[in-house]
Amino acid sequence: MRSLVLAFCLMLVATPAVAQDHVVSPVNWMWDLRGGLFIPDIDSEFGGAATPYADIFGTEKKMAWRTELSWQFYRGIGSLGVGADLGMFYRSGKALLDDGTKSGDGTSLILVPMGLKLVYRFDWLQTALHVPLTPYGKAGLVYNFWWITDGDGDVATWGSGDGGGRASGGTYGYEFALGLSLLLDFFDPEAAANLERESGINNSYIFVEWVYNKSDNFGGDGALRVGGTMWMFGLAVEF
Repeated sequence: MRSLVLAFCLMLVATPAVAQDHVVSPVNWMWDLRGGLFIPDIDSEFGGAATPYADIFGTEKKMAWRTELSWQFYRGIGSLGVGADLGMFYRSGKALLDDGTKSGDGTSLILVPMGLKLVYRFDWLQTALHVPLTPYGKAGLVYNFWWITDGDGDVATWGSGDGGGRASGGTYGYEFALGLSLLLDFFDPEAAANLERESGINNSYIFVEWVYNKSDNFGGDGALRVGGTMWMFGLAVEF
């Protein structure tokens, strides 16, 4: 019995000693990679009178990808940062003939959104109460490069002369998101400490966020509406 008590006491003493050897490095940056099912609001421009996107590409949602790097310039009750992100969305279908029926020629829509945002993370629950959940919010501006290709993979064109044009351009707007992240370090602190010593990564997360993107040139006429809403899931690291 005496040996069991002695072993338990040694364990209690040894555990803090390991924690004291580990000095937490400063946290200044966060990087994430996320994806989610998405369909752009292109057909909303026509108010139900026409559905060119659905006619060509269908109504099934497809994967959209984003990556973001943010710099945390304030740390107090939570953290505040500024982030830049880059995305990709690709959808293929069959071009339409003049009578509205599908042709045998392939066509594709490519979207490349770029955003600049403010990011607030309420990580006080994590840092002060050791609760591994962090709610957060993002808001900012977004610019979407887009182009449509023909069957040869070139940018599609229409018409001829002064009445023609290329099926490419850009649409700007705004975006905000609400999310919740789960701190993975909570489940294996020793492995997390080793990762920080070896690579400088302080924290690792998995997360889910809801995104609202309103890209229509702030209501401008003739804009290709490439915004929409989606749920995204991803992995993030702080360093």
